[in-house]
Amino acid sequence: PFHDFGKFSQYSFGEATDFRLGNYDAKGARIGFTTLNIHEDVGSSHRFAGFVGMDFLYLRSAIIDIGGRGLYLKSGSAAH
Repeated sequence: PFHDFGKFSQYSFGEATDFRLGNYDAKGARIGFTTLNIHEDVGSSHRFAGFVGMDFLYLRSAIIDIGGRGLYLKSGSAAH
């Protein structure tokens, strides 16, 4: 689904002023941005919105329930 990623990509980051991941309020999280050349037809019924990085998940003690299709993030974890 990715096309020409990396060679000409620019990366920037900032602080999220209004960011939610499901029911989890991640306001104030430092997040990165880049342009991804993604073909719309990737065989999914959901629109692609982006990736959640390992650092974001680690800082929030994430639990990924693959069988139950759930993501659990610990409240009150350090966001920076």
